[in-house]
Amino acid sequence: MGQNAVYIVPTAGQERTRLPLGGSAEDTENNDLTGTRFSDSLCRGYPQPLHAANNGDRGGNCEPLTNFILHRPFDTKELHAAWDDDEVRAVMKVLGDQDQTTTALFSRFQNGEQVAQLAPLDWARESNDLAKKDVYMKFNLPNHTAPPGTCDPTIQRLNEKVNVTQEYLDGNVADVETQLLRAGIRLSRIINEICVGNGCVANPRPHR
Repeated sequence: MGQNAVYIVPTAGQERTRLPLGGSAEDTENNDLTGTRFSDSLCRGYPQPLHAANNGDRGGNCEPLTNFILHRPFDTKELHAAWDDDEVRAVMKVLGDQDQTTTALFSRFQNGEQVAQLAPLDWARESNDLAKKDVYMKFNLPNHTAPPGTCDPTIQRLNEKVNVTQEYLDGNVADVETQLLRAGIRLSRIINEICVGNGCVANPRPHR
């Protein structure tokens, strides 16, 4: 990666507010960088293990927490959100704010840690393996079956809940750091490729 390479780390709350690289939400609306936005969403979404889970629970969205994790206005009420938000907060508790976390993770790559680019299907398999190890096995959740996008009715019938503690969140920090590092490096490579030549020149949309 050259001196001008882009490196981005998904941060807590990214599912609620998605900002483009080095800009604002308005910049994203006013620039026709469809390929870049697609790559951004793909690379920032896949590291979350529950985005690649298939256990009849909509990737943990059907699994309510025993105790909500409070950080208003967006309290965490289900397992999926704990991985969207609170696992990243656990990393930042160790490494510091967004800039410090980015610097710490990128330094691992600069110091020789390898990140294979692979293909999107491989990324999904990596995340699926982590979902099994860090979520379903740790919580000993039963196997569920349901059509895609729906919840297995037995989850509600059995009043199934998950106790996400700070100890649990902290115990996954190493894996979350690795996923964030992979996402940042893989996304940076794709963006650098897209932006060769005039690939990232802004193309403002006409105002109506």
